[in-house]
Amino acid sequence: MDKNICIVVSDNGMGHFQRQLAIANTLADSYGLSVHLFFNSLALKNQYSHKVKLFKIPVNYNKTFFINSGEINFKSEIDFRSYKLVITDNIIEITKYTSNSVLYANFLWSEVLPELKNSHSKILKNKNPVIYTNKYFSSPLINTYLNNKKIGFIVDSEDKILSDKENLLISFGSSTEILDANIKLINYIISSFKNSFNYFFIEPRYHIFFKNSQVKVATYTDKMYSTLKCALIRPGIGSITKCLFHNVKIFPIQIDDFEMKHNTDILKKIFLLVENYQTKNIKFHINHFLSSTYYQSEFLAQTDLLDFDGSKQFCKSIIK
Repeated sequence: MDKNICIVVSDNGMGHFQRQLAIANTLADSYGLSVHLFFNSLALKNQYSHKVKLFKIPVNYNKTFFINSGEINFKSEIDFRSYKLVITDNIIEITKYTSNSVLYANFLWSEVLPELKNSHSKILKNKNPVIYTNKYFSSPLINTYLNNKKIGFIVDSEDKILSDKENLLISFGSSTEILDANIKLINYIISSFKNSFNYFFIEPRYHIFFKNSQVKVATYTDKMYSTLKCALIRPGIGSITKCLFHNVKIFPIQIDDFEMKHNTDILKKIFLLVENYQTKNIKFHINHFLSSTYYQSEFLAQTDLLDFDGSKQFCKSIIK
């Protein structure tokens, strides 16, 4: 294979970037390939600069997405013709610009935005792109699409860090707005479990509202995740992957959103969440878990069975 590979990442959530960061590092480290990773957030680059190894992140990359007549229009200064292979994370429209492309997606935007249904159906029919997807969390549409390849979780971590697990993470996701109800929920959790956890890691947007000595700002590093026993989170696949890799019990914040509801249902399906789970009963659910060494042992046994080799599986499949 030619050594020039382009990866274009959706900037809607951290999970897309975390996955492709792992893939870029694997392609560079294990296969000696030249990888250009394109994304749209300088903040992401700064946060993850310590994990950038042998590949290039172009700083002059600009892209825009806008919906026009039921289609996402992709504009970019990337010359796709100069790359042997283009990998795109959840931007199916790129397959219209190059025939040498593969897609990673756990769902398609047309499952969230009905106005995209026709254009995505045409792309799937006319281009028939290979779609790599998480074997546990792939959406109904991708599951019925014949040209899909299921792989394990893609982890951007090297190894698990051994640490005392005595803390709790509370994170609502950067794509949600700041709400008084969320501040009240954080206060409720801290007051209810101040004797159960050493520290409460709160996402940066909400951390400023709390002066409690037990409250720390969430850094989302492997070191932070390694100290967590539980996490109350918006259940995006990026956060789910991080938590399960580090054996952190997830208590998802229920959100009226296709992807979040789907992910919560999958957590129930693979026995990592009780069937009658409700955020409104969060105190009961956390207490139920903390009070039982049996449930804690069962959770650890379940997470140890999960497949976290998705990055190696993906790269091995595309290198032919």
